[in-house]
Amino acid sequence: MPPKRQNIGRCTNAAKRKREERQYETEETAQRNEGNEITNVTFTCYPESSQQHETSRVKIRELRQSLSYSDRNEQRDNSRLRMQMNRLNQLVKLDRIAFQYNSEIEYSLHPVVVVESRNKVCTNCTALKFKNEAPGMSCLNGKVKLPSLKAPLEPLFSLVAGTTTQSKHFLNNIRNYNTCFSNDFVLVQRI
Repeated sequence: MPPKRQNIGRCTNAAKRKREERQYETEETAQRNEGNEITNVTFTCYPESSQQHETSRVKIRELRQSLSYSDRNEQRDNSRLRMQMNRLNQLVKLDRIAFQYNSEIEYSLHPVVVVESRNKVCTNCTALKFKNEAPGMSCLNGKVKLPSLKAPLEPLFSLVAGTTTQSKHFLNNIRNYNTCFSNDFVLVQRI
């Protein structure tokens, strides 16, 4: 069977991206883009004589000079950021990316990736889940039931209770204790 064609019709990815950009642009940016579109149309649509070419160059020069220094820097920064994002989006393929995670790449900036908090509660097991997560994903709609945790044995229970000074000290420094135990575990594995 032939592969599925993605961009059939007028609703292409580029058109969607352009529509989203226009939706979120400010009024100043819209005016600036309108001036740029006029110059682009004059360059691409009509064959120019040398006089028309010169007048269009003068218009472009005046348009650029009308922008303040900060506007030009902002425009330059925006275009640089847009180019970086486009390069990043082209380089990052999300197919099986969880098995090849790279901490240098900001996956949350990818247009397909939506990072949100877990704020919905499962009706069966009261586990926190994401907004669009399938219902019953955590417990298979109540078919999986975990046994309740037993109380810890006495030496650990007295440390976790927080009633004595020794247990309060333990709770305040629990991360340090975990670090010590993990380092000891690494040393034991190397021997």
